[in-house]
Amino acid sequence: MIQSLYLKQFRNFSEAVARFSPKVNILLGDNGQGKTNLLEALSILTTGTSFRYADNENFIQREKSESFLKAKASIQGLDYDLQLSILKSRKSHLLNGKKTTATELSKKFPAVVFSPESLGAIKEGADQRRQLVDDLLTSFHPRNADLISDFRKTLKTRNKVLKNYLSGDVSRNETENL
Repeated sequence: MIQSLYLKQFRNFSEAVARFSPKVNILLGDNGQGKTNLLEALSILTTGTSFRYADNENFIQREKSESFLKAKASIQGLDYDLQLSILKSRKSHLLNGKKTTATELSKKFPAVVFSPESLGAIKEGADQRRQLVDDLLTSFHPRNADLISDFRKTLKTRNKVLKNYLSGDVSRNETENL
């Protein structure tokens, strides 16, 4: 349960604080006021990723160099302090003052978001479908986040090996041995 959220220089928020009820929270407002940006901030902070498939620079306000998010959360009586600094080149996550990874966050705070952007999972490419399924699997069991992370690393390595073979940098025999 997220209790509060602080945003600084995130999308259309120069600086804002949101406090949440332990029951139901309803976001109301005109278009372009930041309702989706608020939900996206929660997603990035708790899972390490956005449901809108954006680059880091899209999270940072124009003419600013960094965005900062902070939240207080409670799960089964344990309190958590989440922080995220977003630079154009990288994101830096802290959980209770210690560096952490997106994989660890998604294990601790599993979430599945269905938004208008989720339609891309149907209309667009396989990457969006995979991400949606990965989020769902992680919500069932935190260990799945480790398996998904390992799979992505293996896939990246395999693709590099195949690329090296196709470019002629590595022989067929070497490729098959790998």
